[in-house]
Amino acid sequence: LFDGRINDIAFSPDGKFIAVAGTNKVVGEVDLTAGKLSFVERGFHSSVGNLLHLGSHSILAAERTNSPEKLCRVISINKEKQGNEIVSILTGSVTSLVKFGETGAAYTGRNGALGLISLKGKPREVKAIKVGNDYPRLAAENSNAMHGVFFNKDARYFTYGKDQIRLHNSVRLESVAKRATWVTTKKSEKIVYLTHSGVIKVLHVDSKNQSISRGRAQTS
Repeated sequence: LFDGRINDIAFSPDGKFIAVAGTNKVVGEVDLTAGKLSFVERGFHSSVGNLLHLGSHSILAAERTNSPEKLCRVISINKEKQGNEIVSILTGSVTSLVKFGETGAAYTGRNGALGLISLKGKPREVKAIKVGNDYPRLAAENSNAMHGVFFNKDARYFTYGKDQIRLHNSVRLESVAKRATWVTTKKSEKIVYLTHSGVIKVLHVDSKNQSISRGRAQTS
């Protein structure tokens, strides 16, 4: 039981644990096989809004605040090594945190920041740029291909390689997107996103030509 609202959960890669983020400046890990808490981490500066579970009791946690001037952090929590480390600090909330490739993660910030984190060994920030988009969110492909899309009123395709973030084409959205995921099947790649108005929509991905295009709306 966590006091306050739960902001986010994230499964471990093996599916045996869930990381839990709470508004009450707390992160916890639940052992699903034992049906109990593994640990609780307190003392964050703000509410924790986004999580990634990296396995082996290792979690990336991102702070969220209502103040655009307050500093928020992306923090690496590792209970096996018994130590927390700051990976990145930005002004205003972290708006999204996702896996990016097999050995990376990416975040976006309320101030329009896009940052990439290496997960090889100790998590560390390797690149950060301003994308000029207030409250951007992020969807990233969880594969060796370092491709992603950040969005709000527009969706923008980007790639990462040789220590450079490259921006490609963009698509104007009919409604502001709140959350999205990258879906890969044998036949196609798509970005599925949820709008403010409660509609689920699709963007088609052409990773070969590094572009996205509008798909048909799917209502629910």
